[in-house]
Amino acid sequence: MGTGRSAAGPLGTWLALQLPRLEYAVFAFLLALGAGALGFIDNRLYAVGTDFPTQFSTFTILSWPAVYLLFAAFMLHRPEVLRQGIAAAPWVFAFPLVAALSVAWSMDRAVTAGEAFRLVMTVLIGVYLGARLSVVGLARLTALVLGVAVGASVLLHLAGVDFATMINGAARGVFYHKNTLGNAAVVLIAAATALLVGRPTDPLGLLGLVAGLAALPFADSATAIVTAGIVLAGTGVLVLRNRPLILALWVGFLLIALALVVGFFLALGTSPVELLFGALDKDPTLTGRSYLWETGFLQLEQRPVLGTGFAAFWTAAVDWRTLRVLDLLGQVGHFHNTLLEIAVELGLVGVVAALATLGLYTRTAWRHLRSTRDRRAVFAWLFLFVLVATGLTEVYGFVKHSTATLLLVALAVAMGKELGAFARRR
Repeated sequence: MGTGRSAAGPLGTWLALQLPRLEYAVFAFLLALGAGALGFIDNRLYAVGTDFPTQFSTFTILSWPAVYLLFAAFMLHRPEVLRQGIAAAPWVFAFPLVAALSVAWSMDRAVTAGEAFRLVMTVLIGVYLGARLSVVGLARLTALVLGVAVGASVLLHLAGVDFATMINGAARGVFYHKNTLGNAAVVLIAAATALLVGRPTDPLGLLGLVAGLAALPFADSATAIVTAGIVLAGTGVLVLRNRPLILALWVGFLLIALALVVGFFLALGTSPVELLFGALDKDPTLTGRSYLWETGFLQLEQRPVLGTGFAAFWTAAVDWRTLRVLDLLGQVGHFHNTLLEIAVELGLVGVVAALATLGLYTRTAWRHLRSTRDRRAVFAWLFLFVLVATGLTEVYGFVKHSTATLLLVALAVAMGKELGAFARRR
């Protein structure tokens, strides 16, 4: 028995020392998987000559169950970490709770139960991630993972690799779709910019910002380009928040610029929307999104309070009006607007839960920004800009297996924990 203990002792110690490294590697794999950065596997195997794979590989099918098992093992090994994370931001479970309760009134209870379970698991994983990493740690991990993925996507597209380019010539790189690449590039820009705010010579921030900005024109995503502009403008406001005179000058310049722009459009006799769409090579319907939105509002009128049930609309409630739009646009599978998607599936109850989550996140981010001395903590705000802006024309956040959902939850938990530490120190 003594020999067994002595043999197991060093092994157990070695495993304990390796656990943080294993966790970090799993965290990196998680963000890459949630961002769609492993889509090149399916594109390479099953999307030759097309924009979408005709089926999914065994790796893709088993990847999320494997992630569930890994994080279940982490949580069982360190249950106190999960408890601390839940205590730091319990309100992140408001939306998953509504989604789970919607099984009671869902038009497709089997689908709703399965999708709600996956959403709850995604949130639990996000809680553990936020409990293990700080806000700055999340920014660095995001910049590292997405920097590699987005940078590789640009290089593969320039090299003319078949699976890295869509039929229309837009780049998708290692991602499933050009819009997925664009969304990842914007999150990368947010993370890299936050790192540069704290340290202008940070190599990870510099390389990440270059890769993110380089990917935008190749991805040909108008949403990503506009959102990147919002992130960069928001960075200036956040960084200058403690310099009232400089901020006042910027506000003055913006007001003057706005007056000039309004005068220009009045003299030209056109609207800024038409010129914006023309500059972004988009039609006024936003590539058919306005037709989807009209259909979504019609569906909301039929079930305004509770909706069809989480994830149940596209499997059990599609009517002739929606089919007419799908005949025009193809099998889209969502309404290209986060709040509208939530409203159709969960009614006003779901919208209130989502808005409450965003409101509490904003409140926590404001308190955190005022309390921390690390300027890189602006990442929490820059990510919020990405989440809200992208959610206007995409279903982004509040969905299963998404890096957007993971970062929303993880940043909320990380900020909550750090606020508690600040309070204890005071």
